[in-house]
Amino acid sequence: MSIFSLLFQCLLGCGLETYNQDSAVGARFELIPEGELSFERVPANKASTAILTVLSTGDERMVIDAVVLSGPQADRFVLPDELPLPISLAPGTDFPINISFQPTAQGQFSALVEVTPRSGPVLNRRIVGQA
Repeated sequence: MSIFSLLFQCLLGCGLETYNQDSAVGARFELIPEGELSFERVPANKASTAILTVLSTGDERMVIDAVVLSGPQADRFVLPDELPLPISLAPGTDFPINISFQPTAQGQFSALVEVTPRSGPVLNRRIVGQA
């Protein structure tokens, strides 16, 4: 064994190895797009669809137990009926969620999409639509 490999093993074994707190260790996920999910202008009594993507960013399988809409104007937005909960994602994979905006009157509307994992914090994304 060379002196360099011994030194390297000592450095790793002596606790000098560092970890980034934002590392992808464990089951983690993010929502795409970042910021809010916006719909193009939609005429009243018509519908438009946008995609919120759940991306597994950790090194373990991520399980999503719930996806819900909340807020006083959440009834203007619709999640798919066939959402296969729980959603199980292998590391590095994603799952698109088609969200529809269905305004019944003119105006600007907003709600929150809340994505609840089996373990870890709930993530949410604000959605906005203009009719």
